[in-house]
Formats: sequence, structure tokens, C-alpha cells
Amino acid sequence: MKKGWSTLCLFLYLICKSMGEQPVLPAIHSSWEKIKGRDGSFFEAYRSQPQEPKGGILLFMEAFGVNAHIQSVARRLAAQGYLVLAPDLYHRVRPRWEGKYDEFPLARQFLKTLTISGLQSDIYGCYEWLSTKGNFPSSRIGAVGFCLGGKVAFLAAESLPIAAAVCYYGGGIGELLDQAQQIRGGLLFFWGSQDPHIPLEERLKTATRLNKENKSFIQVEFSRATHGFFCEERESYNKDAAQLSWMITLAFLQDQLGLKKQED
Repeated sequence: MKKGWSTLCLFLYLICKSMGEQPVLPAIHSSWEKIKGRDGSFFEAYRSQPQEPKGGILLFMEAFGVNAHIQSVARRLAAQGYLVLAPDLYHRVRPRWEGKYDEFPLARQFLKTLTISGLQSDIYGCYEWLSTKGNFPSSRIGAVGFCLGGKVAFLAAESLPIAAAVCYYGGGIGELLDQAQQIRGGLLFFWGSQDPHIPLEERLKTATRLNKENKSFIQVEFSRATHGFFCEERESYNKDAAQLSWMITLAFLQDQLGLKKQED
């Protein structure tokens, strides 16, 4: 991790509050792209980008698919100068499903069909697409994920030589720690202290293993937030936690991907 991140708790909070969120850039183009996975399967991914992207982001969905919320996050990241690709991770069972937040029973069925090998195939296919279409080296590619996607972003960090991964309340990360030694880039975790789905024990287990492997990571816990705090469409939305975590995410990605802060 680059110098300065060890003082994140106070220093970065003050910096983020003072800088505010960047204005939206013009000419953001979004569409669905056909991607070939490492296993030879084809699937679609939501692409969003500015005219001249400076880096690439793998954006991983919640359990509810690449829905309106994830597409909105893709456009917000594109507005910050990134070429963003959000793969449809349910393409093997329900292609292009855009779930609502009261459809968790259906989402649970789709979740059960996911496999590590299948996810790695999709991750690799998207990484190759970003590397080729964006002409980005691995040092200019990062990952961001929410809920299910937080776990997949961590898996991407283990599977690819990407520069950074941001994991929002990623449940099940503790199941992936056996390959933690392969992580090359910096990691940023966001947790809600009131999240009933991710116990403190799992967070401590993750931190302990990453420290053992001498990996660079930051954990940020919001005391009054619960699972899904970033999504404004969910009852669990926490405006303060969402806004601050977003500003920290942007600063972290700029730092880890070596990008200059965009001009106002």
C-alpha cells in the first residue's frame, strides 16, 4: 500500500469531506457487450465509459443481478474516468436478470448455481476484454463489488494481477482465504457493524489471514450501517455511510491505479 493510507481513519475523512464528489463528465456511453469467458462460454456485461478512459474497473453485482442500481454505479465510475465492465454472473441460469430487492428468494436460487470455476472464467474474460479494448496494463485495472460482488471482487484480486479491489460487505470472503497469498494489489473493505449476514468473526478471520500473508489492506466499519447500506433503493440505505464510502473508494482507486485527480 502506498504511503499515507495507514492514517486513513482521520486524515482521509477530512480530505474527502473537503473535496466533495466530482461533477459528472459529459458523453458517458453505456451498452451491453458480448464477452467470451475463459471456459469458452459467452455472456453479456454492462459497459460504461467516458470518451477517454484512464483506467479499467471490473464491477461486480449484488445478488440481484446487473440491475438499475449496478448500472447506475457503472455510470458513476465512468464519470470519474474509468472504462467499467459489469458482467452478468447469472448468465448460465437466468441471463440479464435485473432483480428487485423484494425478490431475494429467487436470487437465492440463482446464487446456489454459482461456482468458483465459473466465476473465475467470467472474471478472466472481462479482464481480457478490458485489457484489450482499453489497452490498459494490469496496474490500471481494479475491481469493485457489492454483497455477492464484494466476494467476487476479492476472488478477482486472488485470480488476476489487478492493482486494487474494493469489497463492499462481501459475504463469504472467509471461504476464499486459502489463495490469499496470490493477491498482488491493495484491498479496501467496507463493513456495516450492524450487518447480520457477516459476523465480526469472519471479518477478523479475513484480517488475520491477510496480515499473515503480509498483504496491504484497509478495513472501514460504519457503526450505524447494516448490509446493503450503499444502495439507495434498499431499506438499509445509509446516506452518510454511502457518501463517505464512495469518496474513499474514488480516492483509493486513484491512488492504487496511479491516476491523477481529475480537474473540477
